[in-house]
Amino acid sequence: MTPLPKEKDFDPNEGCLDAQCAWKDLGGLSVDDAYTKFCDNPNCYQEDFMFMGWKAFIYYLPVIERFLKEVEPEDEYDDCVAWILGCAVESQVEAHKEKVSEDMGSRLMTLCDSTLSRFEGMKLSEKDKKRILKQWTKTREKLKRTKRSRATR
Repeated sequence: MTPLPKEKDFDPNEGCLDAQCAWKDLGGLSVDDAYTKFCDNPNCYQEDFMFMGWKAFIYYLPVIERFLKEVEPEDEYDDCVAWILGCAVESQVEAHKEKVSEDMGSRLMTLCDSTLSRFEGMKLSEKDKKRILKQWTKTREKLKRTKRSRATR
């Protein structure tokens, strides 16, 4: 079992206020406790995934995976949480390209694919659906480019 991320795992460069906020919000929580807290107010915690360090992001990735798989959009996605989570995954991949292993790349690609297929047929406003699908497609393309650049090294 992977140990809980430490404060340094959230803010590895020491001084990122957003990463420190993520630590205050989720630091010290198990994945299950973080999921419960996140589901209580996803609009409040969604950006935490964008700014936490890679090690903390990987640890809490199951929160994103489970949320996107289980929560029904009629009442939970009013503010496009799925879109912002896609931005967070893309941001993490961009910031940590060199750390995206083959296994993690495959896992993130599966997340992109499952999110795209799930939201494709959902009854959302066209504006929200387009924004969500566009972001997760962009994230998927970022992962493909990361994989290609890793293969050419």
